[in-house]
Amino acid sequence: MACLVLDVHMSGMSGFDLQERLAVPIIFITGRDDAQTRKRIEQSGAAGHLRKPFDEQALLDTIRQAVGVDPVLDQGPIGRPDAVN
Repeated sequence: MACLVLDVHMSGMSGFDLQERLAVPIIFITGRDDAQTRKRIEQSGAAGHLRKPFDEQALLDTIRQAVGVDPVLDQGPIGRPDAVN
């Protein structure tokens, strides 16, 4: 399983615009913490989001959750503890 980590605000195309064109889980990152951006992220159906600055562990945990790996147990896809990472 794959996911994509996108900045909400990019040059030429927003992360939201690109999300509409892709069929993979999206994790948004943003340095903006305004009400409009938060609402748009919540309504986007994103697999997760992180506010800049974020630490490495938060990014890894969010990616694991987006692709269905339990971030606590790290034993493969959630619901399948026998699966290989």
